[in-house]
Amino acid sequence: MIYPLLLFILAVFYGLLYTLIFLNYNIVYQGIEPLSFYLITLFTATKFRQYVDLPSINYRLRVAFVSFAMLAVWVILTVMPAIRFGITAIYPELLSLIFGVSTGLLSFGFMKFLYKRNTFKKNKSSAEAQGIQMPDKEELTPAIISASHIEQMIEKDKELFYSKQNAISSEPEENEQRLNKILEKINAEGRESLTDDEQAFLFYYSQQL
Repeated sequence: MIYPLLLFILAVFYGLLYTLIFLNYNIVYQGIEPLSFYLITLFTATKFRQYVDLPSINYRLRVAFVSFAMLAVWVILTVMPAIRFGITAIYPELLSLIFGVSTGLLSFGFMKFLYKRNTFKKNKSSAEAQGIQMPDKEELTPAIISASHIEQMIEKDKELFYSKQNAISSEPEENEQRLNKILEKINAEGRESLTDDEQAFLFYYSQQL
């Protein structure tokens, strides 16, 4: 019941808005026109992946292609009355596109917000029913940041380990030649010009002295 009521309210809203905008224009308009763009936008944002299956093509590319195709058809159908009746004849269609797409995107964003909030509450209630204390969103944010920081440090340690493996050669002469090249580079361009591998070489080479 709520969805037909929502569509009816939107149609009335669009009709009233068009009446205020085109009150002094000799133009035929309908409140149902932007509703079509609203439904197309909402369908594309929510159900496109379910009904249009082209696995060989990237999902975003699919959405862009279908959206462009619909827009192209709309432009062609809009240009025809513009050529016959003048540019003012397409004003309602342009506003229909703007209002329909914008309200569709706003509705989709609000739906995603409600879905995430309800999912979090549902998971929290389920966890508490099983005796598991689930932290609030405010408590989760620092934990997520800390976990991300730990992952970054682990990756950095891995990089340093592999740099050490690749930096020091088993041949002393080769190490001395590389050291001389690095020292010459420091004298010519400064220490800031060294790459990560060169800095790792200096660090681990000094550990062997």
